[in-house]
Amino acid sequence: MKKIKTNSNLLILFFIALLNITQSCSKKEDADFNKEINIPEGYAAINFDIIDISFEEESLGDAKSATVKINNPTNQVSVSANIQTGMTCQVSLEPQSTSNFKDLLKEDSKMAITRSKSIDLNTHYRVYVYDKSTGELATSKNYIRGKEKDAGPLLVYGGKEYTIVAYSINSKSEFPAEIENATNINTATISNPQVEFMFQKQDIKIQHNSNNTIKLKFKHQFSQITTIIKLDNTTQAYASIRGANGASYIKPSYSKTKFKVSNGTISANNDDLNTLGSSVNFPFIPFDNLKTYSITSLTPTILNTPTSETKGTFTIETLTIGDVSRRVDINDLNLKPGVKYNLVLTFHVPETTIIGANPTFHFYDTTTKDTPFYHAVNLENPTFGAQIDIWYLDNSFNLNINGQNLFTKELNFEGFPLHDVYFSDDTYYGSLDKPSGNISVIYRINETAPRQQIPVVRLTIDENGNVKLFGRKRMSEGLRELNIRNTVRINPLAKLNPNGINKLTFSSTRWTTTDVQGRIYGIRVKTP
Repeated sequence: MKKIKTNSNLLILFFIALLNITQSCSKKEDADFNKEINIPEGYAAINFDIIDISFEEESLGDAKSATVKINNPTNQVSVSANIQTGMTCQVSLEPQSTSNFKDLLKEDSKMAITRSKSIDLNTHYRVYVYDKSTGELATSKNYIRGKEKDAGPLLVYGGKEYTIVAYSINSKSEFPAEIENATNINTATISNPQVEFMFQKQDIKIQHNSNNTIKLKFKHQFSQITTIIKLDNTTQAYASIRGANGASYIKPSYSKTKFKVSNGTISANNDDLNTLGSSVNFPFIPFDNLKTYSITSLTPTILNTPTSETKGTFTIETLTIGDVSRRVDINDLNLKPGVKYNLVLTFHVPETTIIGANPTFHFYDTTTKDTPFYHAVNLENPTFGAQIDIWYLDNSFNLNINGQNLFTKELNFEGFPLHDVYFSDDTYYGSLDKPSGNISVIYRINETAPRQQIPVVRLTIDENGNVKLFGRKRMSEGLRELNIRNTVRINPLAKLNPNGINKLTFSSTRWTTTDVQGRIYGIRVKTP
């Protein structure tokens, strides 16, 4: 019993000693953490911390005067166009805070609203300090949000006024580009790729032998847009959105811009212009989904836009509502760097009915003959135009309208460099050699049995006689516009009469294997 008691006393003494050692170490660490920085005589220390990022959510209200071009490169259709004879759209830029944006659109509240959010830990940023009187660079350093003490403060001469410049690309893995021509703030610029560039500049007077902490509050320097496509209540009663995810873009957009540090202006070279713009990606709508009345872009679109360019354009290469496909261009969007928007497009399409007897066709032949395959359909009063849906194509076709061939030669969808059509991103059917291509030849698309009655190619003639060609790269993607090479022209004499009798004849030359399947139909506005 005595031996056990002795061991217990020793164990208690051991824990007391261990506790004293731990407390001693803890006190030492606290002392090291809290001790004042050893600042050399005549200098001052500048420490940094990030509070948040600020951005503007702007409502332009009635000051926004958008116009809409629908499938017509020459005529602009205003938002108040006659809704009985065409697809129309109401356009608005709304603040992104959806809970109360209606209140912000009142007549007495058209100014931008500034909002803030916390910045994530481990966000990388750079800090430059300039002498305000001379503009000369004093010092600089890189920091990581939450780990500023690891890098330590910046040391500058005391008793002077400085301009602090801090910026980030909102990345947790890389620092933004260094300032170019950094020796003087008046020549300093930042080359900014198309990412979330944010910036702060402020003046501060530093006292001798002082220890200063600056709370950074970044401001976004790019436009961020969330796009919403929806149908008005009337259209929802008889139509749904069938597709918008093929190709949509907002421009102007640049792969790189140059930010001037002294005054915050943003400029860009035309060499850095993204020809198509920044992509706007929508969710894919299965073709059998007939109950989609509103879609929102999967992620916000970020625009790297120069300060001087405030007019933007939004393009949907192919928007399908019900059975109607159109190209849509929204012009004159008032955009500026540092503002978040909701771009809301509310579409109206008149109620329509499909017309035309014996619209479907399917031809298969493995012999080469002089006589092409023909399929004719008569359309009476197609007041909303006509369309051809080709579910399978191997590999060319033409269309005759009231005795006139629409194209000066049969459109060939196969074979480089003989193919006559290509997508806006310069890819084409069979472009497996392009990094952005990997598109099967057209007869490999929708080849599974039984074939889906979904258009791989759609040709539209709208109510104004405009002709557009659309194609689908894959069955898992929507339609997008197909360009026709300048070696093929559209015959201006091949006209559709929307208020009369029309004969449309589909033709396809017989090659070694000819396999075409689809339908021809007219679209008529349904009268009350």
